[in-house]
Amino acid sequence: MIDEKVLLDNKIYPWSVFRSKLNKPDLLLGNGFTLQFSSKLSYDSLFKIFLTKCNPAFIDLFNSFGTTNFELILKYLTTTSKINSILSIKSDKINDAINELKEGLIKSIEQIHPRNSEIDFTKLKIIAEQLDYFGDIYTTNYDLYLYHILMLSIDISKTRRFIAYQDYFWGNQAPEGFNQFM
Repeated sequence: MIDEKVLLDNKIYPWSVFRSKLNKPDLLLGNGFTLQFSSKLSYDSLFKIFLTKCNPAFIDLFNSFGTTNFELILKYLTTTSKINSILSIKSDKINDAINELKEGLIKSIEQIHPRNSEIDFTKLKIIAEQLDYFGDIYTTNYDLYLYHILMLSIDISKTRRFIAYQDYFWGNQAPEGFNQFM
């Protein structure tokens, strides 16, 4: 555990310092948020599952760039495809690799994601209540925990004064002007 004094000396302040000064701030949740629910959802776990079933060429691809970052490899492949298109070079193998990587990632997520029976919905409800303080919430995670929390916030709002979050799939609750994109 890091000493609080060390954090303060480096101008890293606890949330309590800012909470009263902010009105409905937006919140970005990264993988640390998800790991409080299941260690199976770590990036390393996801990558290891992917490697057990992927085309061996992907192992070389990830190794050659020294990364386990799916998005980075997808970016490189997409960039290569665009360059090939500009130069009139066939990109069939590149496009196949992009699709294969996406499918492999989806299947890996599906394999490691906890099932409903493994999810502690009581804990999610407590977190939904804690998130009531924030405005829009964004996540970089692949899992469904934030989605479950958003749905629980709707349930909570039906029984007491609570601003429910929503996922913008419900047209009548979307922010003004949002429907023009639907």
